[in-house]
Amino acid sequence: MRRLCVLIILASALSACGRGHSSPAPSVPETNTSLPSATGKAATTASWDRAAGKGKYGELLIIPSEDEVTQPLGAPSCMGGEKDYSFMSDYYVVFKNGEGEEQEVGYWQDATIVSSNTEPREIQKLDWDGADLFYFQPVKNTCRADAIYFYLLGEKGAYQVSFRVGDNDYDQFSQVPQVEPYIDKGKLVLESTEGDKTYRYKFSLNGKTFILEQKEETA
Repeated sequence: MRRLCVLIILASALSACGRGHSSPAPSVPETNTSLPSATGKAATTASWDRAAGKGKYGELLIIPSEDEVTQPLGAPSCMGGEKDYSFMSDYYVVFKNGEGEEQEVGYWQDATIVSSNTEPREIQKLDWDGADLFYFQPVKNTCRADAIYFYLLGEKGAYQVSFRVGDNDYDQFSQVPQVEPYIDKGKLVLESTEGDKTYRYKFSLNGKTFILEQKEETA
């Protein structure tokens, strides 16, 4: 059973990692030897992973709480096929480096993950200037764009990457399931929908934030 330990992070440390800094290659905060929790309290997690991905600098794990609920969908829907499974829990996104040290980098409360079986799903990744950019879409909704999350892992640790669209910041973006995210000339490219139209979005990275640079309607 994993135990996720809590650190109270000083305001001075947070300001040092602010999103105002930009550089050609992403700068990743130092890894903590104990596990800072986004929940603000000690959390007891399950002994299994719901999803996992491995990169150059360690592993990214999505770990449920002990009371995860599993059930088959039972019928085809926008969420998946008849024989797919839904998993419901609070989920902790954890970076585990090569020395086995763990750092919590995300927390999803009352979330649902859908998978074709009961084995851990694979967390996909892209190469971003030598760092591993992991992404995960809990539900590949076939009827509309749905939430997708991004995490950047480097030599010194990991963090979640947010999105800035206009004056608004988001911890996730909406991606259509038919198209995987990709990188084009140093920009992250995603596709999403607004009403009955699909748009292609291009983001540049500034510190810990992807900033929208271009939006165009797809053919």
